[in-house]
Amino acid sequence: MDSKQKKLAKHPDAPKKPMTSYFLWAQDTRLYYCAKLKAEFPDAPIMGQLGVMQGTEWRKLDDETKHKYAAKAEILLVNYLEQKRIWEISHPPELNQIQQAVLSNSAQKKKKFFKDPNALKRPLSAYLCFTSSCREQIKADNVNIPVTDIMKKQGEAWKLLSEAERQKYEVQAALLKAEYDAKMVEIKKNEIKEDLGPKRPPSSYLCFTIATRDQIKAANPDIVVTDIMKKQGEMWKTLENKSFYEEQAKALKDKYDVELAAWKVLNPNGPTRKPKYVEPVIIKKIRQPAAPRPKKTKLAQVVMQVPQIHDMDNLYGEEDEDDDDEEDEDN
Repeated sequence: MDSKQKKLAKHPDAPKKPMTSYFLWAQDTRLYYCAKLKAEFPDAPIMGQLGVMQGTEWRKLDDETKHKYAAKAEILLVNYLEQKRIWEISHPPELNQIQQAVLSNSAQKKKKFFKDPNALKRPLSAYLCFTSSCREQIKADNVNIPVTDIMKKQGEAWKLLSEAERQKYEVQAALLKAEYDAKMVEIKKNEIKEDLGPKRPPSSYLCFTIATRDQIKAANPDIVVTDIMKKQGEMWKTLENKSFYEEQAKALKDKYDVELAAWKVLNPNGPTRKPKYVEPVIIKKIRQPAAPRPKKTKLAQVVMQVPQIHDMDNLYGEEDEDDDDEEDEDN
């Protein structure tokens, strides 16, 4: 797989990589070093210092303890490779069409937002009008000054302006804003809106909210929109007879169907309004299995070659019998 391509998410049921010898040791000693840090630095954050302390102590650790954790890590690695081999047999990546689709999609670059170069620019604020007027003077008084220092000097100069001096730039910004608004009104007048057909009719609940909105606002002048919606929801739940609003919604739906049919006759290939909700297609991201890692140290190879001893009591039994035979021969 190309290194520039985005890595795929690992399958949730796939075997997980085991911890290294350092992480096994860090897991066993975590509580000890947390308590030690709290005792030495009660007000300092623990998480940042914990990794530093454990890394330092691991480098000072004796070889015998390191070998013990290296052997544990090697055993875990061998078990992981065996589980991974069994997993790859039942989940071959070449047959996983979903994974290939996700890989091709992730390789595509994101499209940049297109900005129309001919679009109308927004007007400057009073502060920006001031900075544009004094920029050249600051650059002339301070040769080779960086842009950040120019901005700092402009901010300091703006703070020192009096109300009468600021009024000039505020009037200039207001004129620019009025000119911008007039041009936008003209643009919207000449803009041709796409005919998407008749609007969808409201449901019975929306017919109820339209009818009760003004009544709730009149009874509660200072109520906010969210509270109005909550009250309408509570009123709708407790409403026993909803037939009036259901009949109203049905009449609007019938009217919409007639208008839509007439619009489709006049616009057989015309665009239609998008549905309110489109159920997304969920693609499960599955990470490709990595290649088996090579064995790390000679010590780990030696540990794995040691045969397993099931009967510890008879470990030296045969050697003792041979020694007794030799003693009998000597006598």
